[in-house]
Amino acid sequence: MKNILNFFKYIYEVCKGWIIANGIEGIFSLLAAIGLYSFGYKFPSGIALGIFVAKNFHLLITAIKSLR
Repeated sequence: MKNILNFFKYIYEVCKGWIIANGIEGIFSLLAAIGLYSFGYKFPSGIALGIFVAKNFHLLITAIKSLR
């Protein structure tokens, strides 16, 4: 039981760190992409999703460079 709680705490901390690192533009662009796509606006949704992917790619590159 203790291992399960530690696992959920770890997942919570990872998610919280991702949200903090992503910032408002990353979170907003994901929500905008989902909202626009649900209303049928595929092109603007693609732009918002591209911003989200670019922000996460930047986070990934920063994490890889910090491993050196």
